[in-house]
Amino acid sequence: MASFSIFRIEFKSSLRKLKFDPNPKGPTMKKTILAFLFLISIFSLYSEEATTKSGKKVILNSDFTWKYVTENSEKNKNPKSNPVLVFTKSEEQDTELKSETGEFSLWFNSKKWNRSNQKSNKVSEFEFENKKRTGYAMVIFEGLEIPIESFPELLVINARAIDPNASLLEAVDCKINGKAGKFVKYTALFSGMKFIFYSFVSSSPKGSIQFTTYTLENRFDLEKEEFEKLLSGLVFP
Repeated sequence: MASFSIFRIEFKSSLRKLKFDPNPKGPTMKKTILAFLFLISIFSLYSEEATTKSGKKVILNSDFTWKYVTENSEKNKNPKSNPVLVFTKSEEQDTELKSETGEFSLWFNSKKWNRSNQKSNKVSEFEFENKKRTGYAMVIFEGLEIPIESFPELLVINARAIDPNASLLEAVDCKINGKAGKFVKYTALFSGMKFIFYSFVSSSPKGSIQFTTYTLENRFDLEKEEFEKLLSGLVFP
């Protein structure tokens, strides 16, 4: 069976050192961008459900093991519906970048964000650093469709290659300029420092996009509003 590279999300094991400002107002980071380049085979992530003669549901794994479906698993399959977050491009986003794929463009506020000229990730199309050098972002497009409900877990699985305790904090349905997707928030430890990643992910037969922002955990609440403004600049034809 051929192996598909579904989405390349690679964490480099060596994260450049971060420099902390002795000024108590807060930390600043050296100019750095994490690289995501992980290869994932979709077949290794899927399991099948089956029903026994007695009517009990079991999960059949690809390694030929199995387990009963618990009530909690059933509940998680049918979570209560939550409101969909809606974001649209604002007038303050004054600079447009058009993807070479023709599948999207990105507007950003050039007064608050710098585009990184030297990319740290060969598969990212755009990378950014904010003027304060405390927040970062990158956009990756893959020409294959990924089941949207699997996307959040894929991000965390990749992070666990570096930090076994990486965890998903939140996955929320959203729309950015009419494009349906999810906001995914997860955390991972790198070189003794805890990061929070805040991503917009979306997928269709035309391909999949991951627009990720990130910063140190103790900076996230301060950066979240500007992260969401940057994410809202993603426009699809």
